[in-house]
Amino acid sequence: MAKQYNWLLISLAALLLLVNIEAEKSEEKLAIPTQFPYQVFIDVALKSDNSKWVPKCSGTIISKSAIVTTASCLDTEFDLAQIYFGAVNISNAFEIGQTRWEVERKYFEVHEGYNPVTLSNNIAIIKLPFELEFNEYVQAVSLPNKSDLSHYVGQQMIIAGWHQIDNQQKSAVWKVLKFVAKVVVVDLIVEAVKWVGNKVIELLADEGSPVTMRKDNVNVAVGMYSNSKAKSKLSHFVNFIKFLSWIKKRVSDVHIQ
Repeated sequence: MAKQYNWLLISLAALLLLVNIEAEKSEEKLAIPTQFPYQVFIDVALKSDNSKWVPKCSGTIISKSAIVTTASCLDTEFDLAQIYFGAVNISNAFEIGQTRWEVERKYFEVHEGYNPVTLSNNIAIIKLPFELEFNEYVQAVSLPNKSDLSHYVGQQMIIAGWHQIDNQQKSAVWKVLKFVAKVVVVDLIVEAVKWVGNKVIELLADEGSPVTMRKDNVNVAVGMYSNSKAKSKLSHFVNFIKFLSWIKKRVSDVHIQ
C-alpha cells in the first residue's frame, strides 16, 4: 500500500511538472520597443463607413518598399489602409519610433490563386508608394533559404500580435503588442506548423502575424499566422518557403537568409 501511495505521489508530481512546462512555453509577454521592428499593424477604412478605422491584421516588412500579409486580411471592402510602423502601443500616436502611413487599396496585390473559401494561396503583398527609412524601430525581416531547410525544421519560434481571442473565438484588440516565445515547432517539409503552447491561438495572433526565429543574429520569418477556417491547428500557417518565387518576382530587394 505504501509503495502504491509513493508511486501515486511521484506520478502526480510528474504531471504537475509537465503542466508547468507547458504553461511556461505558452506564456504571453508584453513586447518592448525595437523588439519586433519588422512587424506592422494595419487598420482599414471600410467603404460602408470610412469615417473610422477598423483594426484588421498584422504584416511583415520584407524590404524598404514592401510588406507581406495574408490575402484574407484584405478581403474586406475598403479603399484606404493605415499602417503602423515601429509600434508597440497602437493607441499612442506619439510613441517614440512609431509612424503611421495611409496607403490606398491599389497598392495591395493579392495572390492570383487565392481562394477565400479554402484559404489556399493566402498571401498578399503591399507595395508601398514610398521607401521606408530603417532605424532601430523599423527594419525588414529576412526570409528563409529554400536550399537549407535544416536550419528551420524543428526549431522553436516566436509569434506576436495585438489581438486577443477568447474561447468563443471573439476577437478584441490590445493596445500593446504581446508575444509568445518558444511556442511553435515548424516543419517546412510538410508545410505545416505545430502549435506547442496549449492555448497559443487563444492567447494572441493577428491575421498575418509573422512566425520568426533568430538565425546568425538576424530575424528570419519562416511564415505567418492565418486565421484558417479549417479545424486543424496545422492549417493556421502560411509557409514563406512555398511562396519565395512569387515574392521575389514582386520584390527585388527582399533578403534571403
